[in-house]
Amino acid sequence: MSLVGDGHEPFQRLILTVMSLHSYSRCWLHLIWGTLHRERILQREAAAGVSRYLSEYSQTKGLYMKANHVNADHVHTLIDLPTGLSIEAAVQLLKGSSSHWINANDIAPGKFA
Repeated sequence: MSLVGDGHEPFQRLILTVMSLHSYSRCWLHLIWGTLHRERILQREAAAGVSRYLSEYSQTKGLYMKANHVNADHVHTLIDLPTGLSIEAAVQLLKGSSSHWINANDIAPGKFA
């Protein structure tokens, strides 16, 4: 993108330049989400299972997950966001699928959301 004008005009005209086919894009996201009221409900064995699940699931969805760490009350992930996926969709995929997996496998007491 470039500006046309001398830089002092209040409404300069923007010219959008087309990116080359050889352009490169990378957007790293550090996502963090927690349990309701930050309750410590994921025990060590459960946390390890959730971590493995997130790694495997992200691969099936075409997300490169550099790292993840599951604590008793929250989760950290570091992903490389693909250009065709919004941040909202990535969060929904990871958070929603992990909650569903935890509930389907009776990992935590009660319903996990």
